[in-house]
Amino acid sequence: MTRFEDAVRHDLAAAPSPHPVERIRRRAQRRRLRTWASGLIAVVAIGAGSVAVVRSVQRHPTVNVSPAVTGPTARPTIPPTTASTPSTPTTPPAVPRCRVGRLKAAGSWQGAGGTMGGGIWLTNTGTMPCSLSGRPSIRLLNELGEQLDVQARNFEDGQSDASVALQPGVERGAQFTVVWSNWCGSTAPLTVQVVLPQSHDILRVTDQGFGSRPRCDNRSARSFIAIGHFEVPPS
Repeated sequence: MTRFEDAVRHDLAAAPSPHPVERIRRRAQRRRLRTWASGLIAVVAIGAGSVAVVRSVQRHPTVNVSPAVTGPTARPTIPPTTASTPSTPTTPPAVPRCRVGRLKAAGSWQGAGGTMGGGIWLTNTGTMPCSLSGRPSIRLLNELGEQLDVQARNFEDGQSDASVALQPGVERGAQFTVVWSNWCGSTAPLTVQVVLPQSHDILRVTDQGFGSRPRCDNRSARSFIAIGHFEVPPS
């Protein structure tokens, strides 16, 4: 109850007892005063609340807050890993080609169905490894040093020419096959020579069994000697 209502009631209580009609009139007047006072209090309260809201807004300005974005949680960015490039295997240096001055050769053949079949072996007499590749040539010389009329051909045409590394001091580090057929000439001693491929250097072959000759199958036909490629001798 406000001070205003207390004052109104005090004044009414101090007045002398009125007439019944007057009493009814005063009761109605008190009800009107009470209603008016209650309305005034409500208006004042609403006004005070509005002023408080305005002051609060002035002190705390509105801050725009963006709505939270919903969705899958972003994954942290991981920097790409640089894959290490595998190192290329280092190619060992090529073994130098064998020189004729650091080689020695020996060979032989024997009868095989009317032909002479055998082989020639080569040894590296140097101090460093060397290599032989491809297919050599053969020269057959008589006692006068003249080359015999023998036509060369490849032995086993289907095989590829290989490269063989000869270690120093290893006997018979490489070999190749020879097959001589249809010889109708002299049976006098002969000299066998190897012609190296690429360099065409000539290496004399030590005779370890070249005394025999192929059978004469056809005098009107050529004599042939088949030559294989360099290969590693079987162990």
